[in-house]
Amino acid sequence: MFLNPTLTWLIPHELDGSSSGSAVAVSANMVPIAFGTETDCSVISPGMVNGVVAIKPTVGLTSRSGVIPISETQDSVGVYGRCVADAARALDAVAGEDPEDKFSTSPSRRQPKSYYSCLTDKIALKGARFGVPMTRLWDVAPAPQREVAERVLRLIEAAGATIIPVDMPSAEERLREDGVWDW
Repeated sequence: MFLNPTLTWLIPHELDGSSSGSAVAVSANMVPIAFGTETDCSVISPGMVNGVVAIKPTVGLTSRSGVIPISETQDSVGVYGRCVADAARALDAVAGEDPEDKFSTSPSRRQPKSYYSCLTDKIALKGARFGVPMTRLWDVAPAPQREVAERVLRLIEAAGATIIPVDMPSAEERLREDGVWDW
């Protein structure tokens, strides 16, 4: 298996997803881009585990013609790339309307001419605000993951963004005794 050594601690519980092979191929530098289908973490999780960029597009952005969906309202064709620019170019190649996929022809569908052309430099972060969930997420993250995240957060702050620690309610705090989720 070709995994990013800083993320190998994730293997036992996170290597799921029907598109794992696509992510591995990009991570192993066998291909510059790859595609996969996602309902719930089938693109994002393998991308994270293999240290590559993974994009799960909004339903309707990419055609699902020929894809056997698990959920008509969730499935989409996502992309993997070695970097954000590679993934954006791949998304440019497959995004578009398809008369065989009613979600891709919806009148409310919006799409820029090019995702690659939307890329910018770190100046775009000036004034941005990012919430970092602390309780039951940051406070239980393994040390290697926290070290990498702390470096990234420092870079984000150096580019002019503000990092805000957020204490999000946990599932135990939101689930009432009768089993109903309390939003």
